Amino acid sequence: MPNKQKEQSKFMSQVSDSNKSLTVKLFEQVFNQQNYDIVPSMLSSDYKYNGSSTSAAETVAWAQGLHQKYPDLHFIIEAILGEDEKVALRWRMTVTDPALKTKGYMSGTNIIVFVDGKALTNDQGGGEQFIPNPTPPAS
Repeated sequence: MPNKQKEQSKFMSQVSDSNKSLTVKLFEQVFNQQNYDIVPSMLSSDYKYNGSSTSAAETVAWAQGLHQKYPDLHFIIEAILGEDEKVALRWRMTVTDPALKTKGYMSGTNIIVFVDGKALTNDQGGGEQFIPNPTPPAS
């Protein structure tokens, strides 16, 4: 591989790694530690969630509402892939269903596009269906 291609490949790998780190930071800090103060610095002013323009304040309000509904929520990133400015991840959110008082989880996927170290778009699939944890067999 010619030197210019090697340099470009190395640069793109660094961008991918940086964007994956930003994604992990966003999920860990905002959802698992409820550190909402970082949201404005992580989202582009043109940020769109599932195609709709969404401000940092709206994102914080949404995350706070999620925590109010599920006070014990915890996100686990099960898989994360990055290529250039795009990051794809599969996650699991463990919660206690407030109506059923049952522990379980929801899972989904996101594709986040970053520009200059800030999320520009975030397209999510899943995350709506609560799946109760299996009940252990009686002894």
